[in-house]
Amino acid sequence: MADYELSNTAEWDSEYTPATQSDANDGWQEVKKKKSSAPKAGDKPILLLPQLAQDIPSRKSRQQYETRTGRQRRPAAIQPGALPYEWQKEDGVQPPQQQLRPPRFPILDDGAAEAAWRAHKPPVGKVRIPEFLVFSARQHETIARRCGAFVFNRNEESIGGEKIYSIWGDKEAFKRTVREIGAWIKEATSDIRRGAAPKFAKVISQTLEERRRTDRRWRREVQRQTYRQDPPPDKCFEAIGSFHWPIEECRPEEVLGSSYEALDQIRMDCSCHITFHARLGVFRVAGTASQVKAGLQRLLRTCFQITARQVLPVRKYLLRWPHETVPTYLYLEHYEHPASSTSEGMSCTKSGRSPRGEYLEEEARSARAAMETEVNKRRVRNMIISMLGKLYYFRGSIQMRIRLGTLVLKQYKPPRDELYDLDEYERMTDESQFQAEVTQELGDRTTEERLVDHVQHHAGSLLSPLDSALSDLHEVKPTFSADFTFHDSAGNLCLTIEWQEALEHMNSDRVEYVEKERKWTRFERDSGNPTPLLDINLTDLNSGWAWQFDILASQPVDEKKVPETLQKFANSIRIHALSAAKLKGKDPIVLRYTVLSNLINVQERTCYSYVIANSEFNLEISRFQTRIYHPRPPMAAPEDGPRTSFRAGPETYEPRWSLSAYRQAWDTLFNENERLPVGQGVGWKNDMATWFPADIGSEASEKEDVGWSQLMDNLGQIEAMVAKLKVETHEEDEDFVGGMQIA
Repeated sequence: MADYELSNTAEWDSEYTPATQSDANDGWQEVKKKKSSAPKAGDKPILLLPQLAQDIPSRKSRQQYETRTGRQRRPAAIQPGALPYEWQKEDGVQPPQQQLRPPRFPILDDGAAEAAWRAHKPPVGKVRIPEFLVFSARQHETIARRCGAFVFNRNEESIGGEKIYSIWGDKEAFKRTVREIGAWIKEATSDIRRGAAPKFAKVISQTLEERRRTDRRWRREVQRQTYRQDPPPDKCFEAIGSFHWPIEECRPEEVLGSSYEALDQIRMDCSCHITFHARLGVFRVAGTASQVKAGLQRLLRTCFQITARQVLPVRKYLLRWPHETVPTYLYLEHYEHPASSTSEGMSCTKSGRSPRGEYLEEEARSARAAMETEVNKRRVRNMIISMLGKLYYFRGSIQMRIRLGTLVLKQYKPPRDELYDLDEYERMTDESQFQAEVTQELGDRTTEERLVDHVQHHAGSLLSPLDSALSDLHEVKPTFSADFTFHDSAGNLCLTIEWQEALEHMNSDRVEYVEKERKWTRFERDSGNPTPLLDINLTDLNSGWAWQFDILASQPVDEKKVPETLQKFANSIRIHALSAAKLKGKDPIVLRYTVLSNLINVQERTCYSYVIANSEFNLEISRFQTRIYHPRPPMAAPEDGPRTSFRAGPETYEPRWSLSAYRQAWDTLFNENERLPVGQGVGWKNDMATWFPADIGSEASEKEDVGWSQLMDNLGQIEAMVAKLKVETHEEDEDFVGGMQIA
């Protein structure tokens, strides 16, 4: 293998695709140099790609291939009137992924009352609040917003132990606010109803020193809040800066709010006033010179955050040859997706097509196989690092995973005679219309069902328990999780909950599981699913297995901003599960919940997590099961009665198993993106050492991609272990069937 070819690959652009020509030279092209220098005496000749191709036997014709394999040429199943190379679509084809819309920052829009306060308009009235309540709680602000008003204290001093708050809004909102704040004060200061549950939380008394600290903190916060207002008309500033809005795809108020509320954090952090002049399309930043400079820099980074959401997703289908054998022709193999059944007892199995390679004869093509595999691995690495560099200012929930599954075609050109030439297939995958997906399940039912048991008995040298307190793979206990997806007009909402076994119940048959994590996210309105920022498939066409490298994005949602019905739903979910020692793979988890009308689907998972030996990467083997809820059409009603609609029972899919690899530090690093303040970037770097570190105890090396190479080797060992299990499983099944026949 020529090393210079591999080094040149590292310089390729992530979007670069080598041009493909006819098959005259077995798929290889001659590299023409502008200048050629005579070799020095004693130098060994370099083996160029054309010379390499000459050493590979030429391909046989399709007729010879069919004679050897017994495959008959038959016309492809083409509908009448369709062109032979018209694109064929399977179920679930997604429209081409486009740029994301400019995001609206997660803010609460100003009402008319708060907008009046920003514009320095006079308040409607005032209300007195005991200062200990002001210091200990901000319930008055919540009450005012609920009533359509806005409260703010202009005078920092207390009068008789009370703070005087001004109220903005209409008269009705003012009266309601005063009435509800009065009820809150009475409830918080009353000692009469000690036995009854209070409407508002009681406030704990503070010591004198605590009150002093709280008062200083409160005064600083009041001063910070004043920068949210328009600059006073009679105030002079040391410096005023201008920032021209550079984004043509959207207006500032569309993403920043009607009063540009998203910039409030910048206003308060930099102690400056920021206003927008629509006629000029310019933001004005007023304050001291240092404050203005800091504010302008944050405004620039805010635009970076908006454009980061418009990054073009990367989708690529690449090949690898782990057994150093390249097939000449490909055919489409039948693939059965997980079977489903309805509440009425009807079963359904959908099928797809998965590409497979077959050989003309046992040819020595290891040189091309090894080179193409290494080149494509480096291309995957470069595209990942390139995408990470584009996410420096991305605000949202991001997840990166590596999954092993079966490649299934979704939109493709059917082969003309049931066979593709390898080069034909590669050209097809480079076209924008081509779509394929890597299945969530591994792809072989019998192998999947034995995977966890096989790992526990035969993977001791490759894996170790994730919990450092455990010493044996048998001791690894699963965690349970579930994803609930709800329809919402602003974009589907997803609730993810994870449970783990309570320590005090480890030895009982029926144990208690405690909630470990709860998270709400929102998907894009158009797709209703997480947005794939990066989707790269590295496929072995001999087995059909593909490693999928993906980066998915969604928008985090504060639970307090979730509809109350969904909050109650999340709190009502109950889990019933056997202890880890009693799990037999059948119904390990039972969830109890009330099906809401907007519930779309639920996926339950039982996850076994391990550490790949001497590395920072984890291997997760998960049993998952999906339930999809379809709305039932409204039933016909009598002429004098209303129409009624009922929720149909779920469509339940059979449980299957998945295998994925990841690094826990990835989630930690991406947490910065989830909590990224407006106008700031993350602190992590998009380099190999950060995302793909070398194995623990490995020798120091000047090469930056040592960790990536070691990860690829580990993934290869994991795949080889699964492939060996598949062979053993099928051999045992054949022996069992053969024994039955003999008997």
